[in-house]
Amino acid sequence: MLATGCRVLYVDLDKQRIRITHRDDLREKELGGAGVAAKLLMENVRAELPPLDPAQPMVLAHGVGTFVYPMLTQTVAMFRSPIHGGLAESRAGGRLAMCLFMAGYDAVVITGRSSKPLYLTLQQDDVSFKDARILWGASQDDAGQIIREREPQSGKRSILRIGPAGEKKVPLASVRVDTYQSFDQGFGALMGSKRLKAITVLAGDQPKAIQNLPVYFDVFRGIHRTCMDRRSAAMREDPLAEQHLVRRLSCTGCPVGCIRIGQFRRTFDEGRQYETVQVAYDKRRLWAMGDLLGMGADAALPLLEAADHAGVDAVAAGIALRWATCALAQGRLAAADTLEPLAFGEGYERAIEHLAHRRNTFYALLGRGAHEAARVYGDEGLLCTSSGLAIHLPSDYRGLGEAVFGLPIQENYGLAEGVCAASLAGCLSLCSEMPSVYERRTVVNALNAINIPVNGEDLALLAERVTSQKLALQQKLGQRPGELPENFWQNPLAKALDEKTWLEEQRKLSQKLRTLREISA
Repeated sequence: MLATGCRVLYVDLDKQRIRITHRDDLREKELGGAGVAAKLLMENVRAELPPLDPAQPMVLAHGVGTFVYPMLTQTVAMFRSPIHGGLAESRAGGRLAMCLFMAGYDAVVITGRSSKPLYLTLQQDDVSFKDARILWGASQDDAGQIIREREPQSGKRSILRIGPAGEKKVPLASVRVDTYQSFDQGFGALMGSKRLKAITVLAGDQPKAIQNLPVYFDVFRGIHRTCMDRRSAAMREDPLAEQHLVRRLSCTGCPVGCIRIGQFRRTFDEGRQYETVQVAYDKRRLWAMGDLLGMGADAALPLLEAADHAGVDAVAAGIALRWATCALAQGRLAAADTLEPLAFGEGYERAIEHLAHRRNTFYALLGRGAHEAARVYGDEGLLCTSSGLAIHLPSDYRGLGEAVFGLPIQENYGLAEGVCAASLAGCLSLCSEMPSVYERRTVVNALNAINIPVNGEDLALLAERVTSQKLALQQKLGQRPGELPENFWQNPLAKALDEKTWLEEQRKLSQKLRTLREISA
């Protein structure tokens, strides 16, 4: 916290015991966020055991500037993915980072498996283990509502919970954070395998002293001003703004307001009985539940709500349902497999429910990812994944790089430069909406103002060291770079991309990662 050491909470679900340690080495060498999470995962992960074994850890960590500067609002979850067995790094905003910070924890490591469903309440210097049998089977929405009624400190707490998909250990299961944020890459299945329905974090009241307030406020104002100046441009592209956007929200400690909330109506009874439903959306979620499934952005909102309700990652589910739709049309699947007459624009809400509840053998397989279903039923050319990781198709090739190499890549960079830039952003827990606000010089000034003496060279070395740590984790877990699906460049979804440009970017990134692997060795 600020310039002090790193305080790590260890939770053992088997014995219902906790341990709190102070790790000065983590603050000095890894800074925070992704750096700390990668180090803790390396120390605790069991490569010889399956991803959902009780001994496998789930790690949460917030960045070094959380609740001190704007946009440093993310919490990093790092774990062994049940989708592909390799390293998974997922980030979510909301109030979680602030609550961990105010509770006095820089990172949390949870291991073991409870003998019965439970939920945790984390607070300053204490953890409560509470019976969650009454919550088991509830949707993410219902579980959140019940916990909100039972737990204190409304507005100064954060609630993580899983839905039916997580309880049934569906690898595509997500974890809801507060109301509109979520962790993906199978984090929900990991929580479900531990019989951990939810985690509530209550913010404490420990004072966080900043020694040089005039310097700090000067840096803060500069960052805040840049955020506000660039906010309008970042919010401009929104296909639902005129018809469905009802409000924009911010994570705690951020002025940007990048969380878009859309609204739609649906009937709940005869006689024109309508209810209004609100759901969060962004470009990735609309692409997966809209474009991929042959529907407009407005038609994607009910599907997003269905995925959130069931506790399924909307992006991975959209990719899986697209593959299933094409496979059914080609005769690779039968109607008895899909249980619904899947066609572009039809049958998807019920299919999401089947996926979350593993209704038959096919949906149990599809819940492990479209790549697993394609391996059994054939035609991997229909995939939008690489080794189980979703391929997003931005014009800057970042989505391809992230899927093939399994590492976050920051936008507005080439792939080789972006992978280290993303590692630095992860140590700060920087929001991905406008990362350019935190240029290298800005980061140096911000950290120096809170008594963390660094320079530009230190940050460059840190970014490389954290990336090397992630590569070492991938090697430990047997994870190798993937390949693009067969006939990917003939896919209409790839029409905005150029194969030669991708091959050149891929070559540069491969060379960069080889160099970093030598450093870690």
